[in-house]
Amino acid sequence: MVPTSPDSNIRGVQSLPRPADVGERDLPLHCQESSWLTAVFSLRRIAVYPGSNLAQWGYNLARCGILWSKNQILPAGSAMSNIHILVADDFAPWRDYTRNIVERPEWQVIEACDGQEAVQKATELHPDIVLLDIGMPILNGIEAAKQIRKSAPSSRIIFVTTDGDADVKAAALATGADEYLSKASAATELLPALTIALRRATTEAAAAL
Repeated sequence: MVPTSPDSNIRGVQSLPRPADVGERDLPLHCQESSWLTAVFSLRRIAVYPGSNLAQWGYNLARCGILWSKNQILPAGSAMSNIHILVADDFAPWRDYTRNIVERPEWQVIEACDGQEAVQKATELHPDIVLLDIGMPILNGIEAAKQIRKSAPSSRIIFVTTDGDADVKAAALATGADEYLSKASAATELLPALTIALRRATTEAAAAL
């Protein structure tokens, strides 16, 4: 188990995903992670050493990053309310982790476990933000982004992935995405990127009037 912390419920932020929360056997076959090595920031990898200081340090560091981002980037009373965010990733613990980062009382988080489902939900719901992984089954993130840009042009797209290949990044940004982030830095970089994308959308909408 991931080490628990006495401040596990501080400021209402839920605990980070624990190994027992979601088992691969509970997921549809095409939504199961093919390799633990691709789950760079999964706390399951830290949990291999449940009694170590490294595990506690990593757990607390990730939680502090989330708390700092929520309090500094999107303080209480932020004007950006009634926001819908679609999180598309085939690794369920990562979707839970992302929800912990972005979820607020006035925001709604929607999930998709593959690229095709992401396109379907984006087309139906027109979310404000779409967070896409690159390596997803059925339809990869780049192809999903291309379709979402056509079916839900007002949705802002941010890629959050472990793929650091420069050509892949260039292809992803060429779809019109706002940002391309590493999962390893999501705790501190996702909310700022999301906030910038929302402000950009508001500015563009105002300019179009």
